[in-house]
Amino acid sequence: MKYAVVALLFLVNTFFAFADDPQKGVNPKANPEIPKHKVTVKYMKNTYRVYKLTEHTVVNRYTTDSVKSNYERDLTYFLTLGVPDPPDADGFQRLVITIDSLNYKFIADSVKKIDYFTQDESKRPPRSVDFEAISVPMNRTFTFILSPYGEVAKIESEDISVLKDYIEEQGKNLKKKDAMKKFIWTDGLTDSRLLAIADYRKIMLPRQPIEKDTIWKTPISFQIDFKDYSDTLSAKIAEYNGGLYHIEATTNKILPSEKECYFNGVVQTGKVENTEGKGIFKMTINNKGIITRSEADFELINKCKVENETFNEQVTTKMIWDYIGQFTM
Repeated sequence: MKYAVVALLFLVNTFFAFADDPQKGVNPKANPEIPKHKVTVKYMKNTYRVYKLTEHTVVNRYTTDSVKSNYERDLTYFLTLGVPDPPDADGFQRLVITIDSLNYKFIADSVKKIDYFTQDESKRPPRSVDFEAISVPMNRTFTFILSPYGEVAKIESEDISVLKDYIEEQGKNLKKKDAMKKFIWTDGLTDSRLLAIADYRKIMLPRQPIEKDTIWKTPISFQIDFKDYSDTLSAKIAEYNGGLYHIEATTNKILPSEKECYFNGVVQTGKVENTEGKGIFKMTINNKGIITRSEADFELINKCKVENETFNEQVTTKMIWDYIGQFTM
């Protein structure tokens, strides 16, 4: 009987000991802590990163008298991004960007075809308004000033400022028939065009740690086929695997800009009056804070107007920014 009492006391004490131990309790998984993630993008001083942007765009145009036309454009840019110094005391970061080269392919109505690489000195640049519109920012160097939140707060470039002044001065003497040429060069140096090519980040990240699948809102401005749009995306961490964060963001209500824009094959500028469609952005960030890939897919139907003529355009585009590597100086 004495040994039975001792054994019973031992079992009771063991039970309470395990119940008080969070690692050895009866049900340690009853209230598991949901992991939170702090996703950041980092830049290192005196480091240069190289990205490749590929873009594929298809446009089908339908006029009011049922005339259909179409064109398809493939672009490949190489971008070099330099970090001359660390963030300043207020958290603003300077990124110096150069658009190094462009591979341009274009086909219209299955007849007109162009294939040109800017580094191929054996070929002359094509005599094409579309190529001229695309190539305006080529070989330009400019600086993105990133805010502490990560968005581009300002764009600076002495190179582009000098060119803008020259275009403005020359434009004073242009004839009316040359107005489109001035517009194309002016429009090609706008902040929205530079952002369309070089801002591979697009999605703003929360400053605080968040749980996977938590949705946050991020405003965005973007450009497709020389037209400007804006929206507020719904973003989330879709997956974390192998040290990589996969961010996904979907559009809600795409709004076209009210400013004048260029339409391929049209000799005058016009506007996009209404847009219907959808888009999705994806961004992959590694555990070193480097964006290794960004993607954008869009399907749009635009109601357009040039003077008194209206027409619809069905636009699909896919843009991919791939991280090639980095080097230090």
